[in-house]
Formats: sequence, structure tokens, C-alpha cells
Amino acid sequence: MYAAAHYRVQLPPGPAGAAQGGGATLELRIGEPHAELARQLSARGHARITLITAHNPFSRPSGATENARRQEQLRATITSAGRPAWPATSGDPDGEWPEEPGFGIPDLPPAIRDHWLEKFEQNAVVECEPPRAPELVWHPRLRSGPDP
Repeated sequence: MYAAAHYRVQLPPGPAGAAQGGGATLELRIGEPHAELARQLSARGHARITLITAHNPFSRPSGATENARRQEQLRATITSAGRPAWPATSGDPDGEWPEEPGFGIPDLPPAIRDHWLEKFEQNAVVECEPPRAPELVWHPRLRSGPDP
């Protein structure tokens, strides 16, 4: 399920003079390298991006009000940590699971990523450090990985 999902991140405008510096939306696929993401991150001085949501903890469906509350808590946590956050979404290509909003956070240290996986009860995040392909990083208690 996680490996087949589509992941999108909305990049902010890049620095003046950067090639294709506009705020493009990029679609990421697990296991598929993304040359444009590599260019866009580099133009903004970043090496890696992590996509995270606070919706539906441990893949248990939550209502809209609860998901919105959790997402606002994640936004506040990101802001308090002084991290930039770009709009992101994840979704089931078959439409059986609702699309979830999230955030793309550049250069998030692994220790913070793991803490947020635990705090927001998420099974996994998507992480990409080009030229490597996007990959799933599992919750610390799932590091052997469930069946995606």
C-alpha cells in the first residue's frame, strides 16, 4: 500500500536566477529516482526531503476534525523546530484510501524524523536524498518493515 502510493510536494519559488525556480509540484514514486527533485533541492541549498503527515495514526481512519487537529499540531511542531515546510500530499492510486495532506521538510535530521514518527503515530515517512530514489522510512518499531 505505502510503496504504491503517489506522493506530491509543492516546492516554493527558488532563488532568483535558479533554473526552473518556480514553485512546481513534483510527484514522487517509491524506488524511482527523480532528477528534477534533485535539481530543485540543490537550487534551494538542500540535500534531502522528508514527507510526513499527521493524518490517520498508524493507518487507523480518523474523522476530519481529528485529522485537522493533528495536522495543525504537526504544523506547530514544525514551526517550533524552525523548519521550513512545503505542502505535500499522499494518496492511494486506486482511490480506496483518502488523500492525506502533509508537509515536505527539507534536511530533517533523522533523530527528529524518528521522534515525529513516534509523536504523530505514523507508520512511515517518505524520504529522498538524491540521487537516490525516494524510499519509505519506517517507524522505529517497524524498522524491519511491514508488508508494504
